[in-house]
Amino acid sequence: MVAFRRPPPAKTLSKRVFGVPTIADDPAEVQRLVRGGVEASKLKAVRDMYGLSQEELAKLLGVTARTVIRQTKAKSRLDPKASDRTARLVRVFDRAAEVLGDVGRAREWLGAPVTALGGECPRSWLDTDAGTSEVLRVLGRLEHGVFS
Repeated sequence: MVAFRRPPPAKTLSKRVFGVPTIADDPAEVQRLVRGGVEASKLKAVRDMYGLSQEELAKLLGVTARTVIRQTKAKSRLDPKASDRTARLVRVFDRAAEVLGDVGRAREWLGAPVTALGGECPRSWLDTDAGTSEVLRVLGRLEHGVFS
C-alpha cells in the first residue's frame, strides 16, 4: 500500500485563498473572511487548481461568468454566499489532495467520472451542499480503502 502524505501547507488551496494551512486549522478566520467577502482575485487560484473554465467556476459559485470577470477586474470582494461556496471548493480540493497524496491527483480525480457518483465527475457535484457532502463521503471511503 502506498503511504500518502498531507500536502505541505504552502501548497494547499486554503493557504492561497484564506492564508491558513487548511480551513479546519482556523475556522474562525475563514468564517470572518467569508462573511467579509473573499477577494475576487483569489478565484484564479481556485480555477487553476481545479482546471476550471471561468464559466464552470461561476456555475459552482452560483453567479454568472460576467460577474466573476467584473469583480476580478474591479478588485472587489465576492458576496458572502459566493464566498461560502468558494470555501466549499477549497475545502474539497484540499481534502482530495490529502486523501490522494498530491494536488495533481486531486485535480485529476475531481475531473474524472466516479462510479460512486453515478459516473459523474466529483466537481460537478460541488454546486450544492448535499453534493459536496457526498463527494467528501466518497473521499472518506477512498481514504479507508473502500473501493468507490
